[in-house]
Amino acid sequence: MMIEMAILKDIGVPVEADGMNGKPEGLDEAFPLIDYFNFHDGPFLQRGQYEPELWQAFADRVAAAGKSIWYYNVEIACHRPENARFSQGFHLWNTGVQGAFTWAYQSYLPEPYAVNENRKFVFMHRFPAMGDEPGGPSIGFEALREGIDDYKYLYTWERACERVLADGTAEQKAAAEASRLWLAEKLAEIDYSKWNGQPTQGEWLGGEQVTDEGGKAVSGHLKVPGVFSFSDYDAIRRRLAEFITQMQ
Repeated sequence: MMIEMAILKDIGVPVEADGMNGKPEGLDEAFPLIDYFNFHDGPFLQRGQYEPELWQAFADRVAAAGKSIWYYNVEIACHRPENARFSQGFHLWNTGVQGAFTWAYQSYLPEPYAVNENRKFVFMHRFPAMGDEPGGPSIGFEALREGIDDYKYLYTWERACERVLADGTAEQKAAAEASRLWLAEKLAEIDYSKWNGQPTQGEWLGGEQVTDEGGKAVSGHLKVPGVFSFSDYDAIRRRLAEFITQMQ
């Protein structure tokens, strides 16, 4: 990898590298060769270890070098809407990174979205028919789009704050200050210390059980630990819209 990255840099090709938080001891040596640091899950220099001060120091170093941080595998299965939405919106905004990579499917097959018994992982934007269920599209792409829209609301709100704090009325400035305080309190509810292993894929609150056929079944709600509930997303977006309106 180091040899290949050096060749790419030598011919002027931007270099993106994945998963440096899986083997962080090589990061300093690779740093000059990487333009896009693509971290697994989120703000972890070492997977499963949330050290916010060390992460911020690294993020500052990346920014000073004119490089970018992205995330991948925040929502690996595509049909899980909660982590898909979080991955594209509040997660990026809260940690100040520049983007996210998203799986479309694991590998090419004549029918790439179908279940195949020889594949360990299944990345489905469309469910196959099973039993009495007809199958059909999942809401994976819609969830990703909702997350992107969340980011648009946050971006629009931040630009409005900057505008009125620089040249707004006293009432507009008061709205901007109040909104910044309110959002900071909401974002503080996100707890990355609960992300261990592969938590971004969610935990089934009802647990697991063995079926009569000897298979595995899960039940309950699939919840990503340490992040908002579904009802929170739209409520935060609505509140941001109200603040934006007050600053018009």
